[in-house]
Amino acid sequence: VGISIGSFVLVMWGNLKESKNLKALTKLATLLSISVLLSGLLSIQIDLGHIQRFPKLFLFPNFNSVMAWMAWLYTAYLGVLLFSCRWLKKEVPKSFCCFAIIFAMAALIAESLLFSRPPGKIWHSLFFQVHFVTSSFVSATGALIILTAILKVGAVRDQLLKSLRQIALSFVVINT
Repeated sequence: VGISIGSFVLVMWGNLKESKNLKALTKLATLLSISVLLSGLLSIQIDLGHIQRFPKLFLFPNFNSVMAWMAWLYTAYLGVLLFSCRWLKKEVPKSFCCFAIIFAMAALIAESLLFSRPPGKIWHSLFFQVHFVTSSFVSATGALIILTAILKVGAVRDQLLKSLRQIALSFVVINT
């Protein structure tokens, strides 16, 4: 989910700020976001077992369940991702970019807060939320670097990789 939200926020920010390099990655990052979100959700369901019970999260909600809150949050985020696909071949409206950034960041922060609910050591402190958010952007930028290196060619690839390296370095410094 961190890679999904990180890559989606990066390209929406790029579209909002008219960054040529990040705008060029909108389609790739959106498809990456959808695929890693779905694979992450599937792996959670397989790990928990009883995948057939998934619809019960929506039909018989338990508002005290962290798992239920995360399922609802991820489903809403998937809806935003799927809705954003309508702009993969044209300009993304600025109003949608703002909404998408705010919604995705709220989802990422909410997820980090849900994980840090129980009292404990560093894992359950404010440090965890900051690390969770910054590491999401580090891993998302890394995934975009790998995909760009594989799927793009020529001078375009070199320019995109240079831009992504600078972004990745910034997030790595913040994350440490």
